[in-house]
Amino acid sequence: MIYGLEPRDGGEIYLNGRKIDIRNPRDAIRHGIVYLSDKRDEEELCLSLSVLKNVCLATLDKRAKMGFINSKLEKETVLNMVNEYGIACRSISQEVWSLSGGTKQKVALCKWLLTNADVILLDQPTEGIDIKTKIEIYRLLRELAKQGKAILTVLTEIAEVINVPDRILVMYEGRIVKEFKGGVSEKELLMSYYGRV
Repeated sequence: MIYGLEPRDGGEIYLNGRKIDIRNPRDAIRHGIVYLSDKRDEEELCLSLSVLKNVCLATLDKRAKMGFINSKLEKETVLNMVNEYGIACRSISQEVWSLSGGTKQKVALCKWLLTNADVILLDQPTEGIDIKTKIEIYRLLRELAKQGKAILTVLTEIAEVINVPDRILVMYEGRIVKEFKGGVSEKELLMSYYGRV
């Protein structure tokens, strides 16, 4: 709903103290809000395209002039992202379908980081990836938060819920049933609110 994929039944959205109107994803991106879907291969990536093309998908206009893309700037931009975020690929021309799940996730995330958004929505960003890449993504999210980015993440693994967020909202059937500020250290305490109405 925040990203404009679902209609809003009620309420208002404020960003930096200003009311904003989001009717579709284009509005959200214009306001600096991006969304990383949990359906990475189906909704985030064009698997038959290269790492370069996928990373650049959301920001083509930033490297284009009169309809022509500055391919030199595009290549430099993607190489910087690959080096900064440790994307393991043979080259930026490698097709994304051939990458590991963790590397695909980094490519999908870098696509949105390149927009320099202030609000990053993520739906289970570490699902189905190896533990090493999970840790790298945790670190990256923590660093983005330190830079002042707002990170809103849907998590279902209890270990992640306990160790990753600064603030936890426990939801049940679409309603918030408990808020933990500063995180929570005990699994039992967290689970005691599951199923409460």
